[in-house]
Amino acid sequence: EEKIRIKEYEKRWRKIEEEKIKEEKIRKEEFNKYQLENKKSWAKSKQEMQVFQDEFSGIGKSNDEFDEDFFYNSLQKNMKLLDIEIDEIEKIANKLRMDINVSGKYDIILTNADVVILVEVKYKFRAKDVKKLVEKQIPNYKILFPEKSHYKIRGAIAGFTFENKAIELAKQYGLFVLTQSGENIKVMQNATKIY
Repeated sequence: EEKIRIKEYEKRWRKIEEEKIKEEKIRKEEFNKYQLENKKSWAKSKQEMQVFQDEFSGIGKSNDEFDEDFFYNSLQKNMKLLDIEIDEIEKIANKLRMDINVSGKYDIILTNADVVILVEVKYKFRAKDVKKLVEKQIPNYKILFPEKSHYKIRGAIAGFTFENKAIELAKQYGLFVLTQSGENIKVMQNATKIY
């Protein structure tokens, strides 16, 4: 009788162990299925985020192109900035000098016989953009275009909206400040400094 009870006990124990193993296997399968669904969902979310980022980036790029086109076309139409006659206008000049590791991107360059005006264009101009123009782009221009080093260099910021600090800073640095007025350009501030 003791042997029978031990056998029954062992039999029940094996059954319990088999059920535990089955349950564990089911749990693992469910977990793996959940993990796979989660990975698919994450991949889909990541893909959707990339599409959104690309579209958002495209909007920003389109805004930049629109801004640059507006100011370029307006300046080209007049070929004059206040009393300064313009002989040449160039849109988006990129230059790199590998030998000294200096580069520059210039949205619009206005030139006549003795003046170069570097125009930085933004939809919304911020103070940091003004600093970048004065502290980096203007000095780099002189390095990148040594053939124009004898020209009087002036700076200009052009935008549809401005931070107050940007206008104040532009005034301190003696830059032109250009904005939209209908289909034309309005000069909010004359350049007072030659670089």
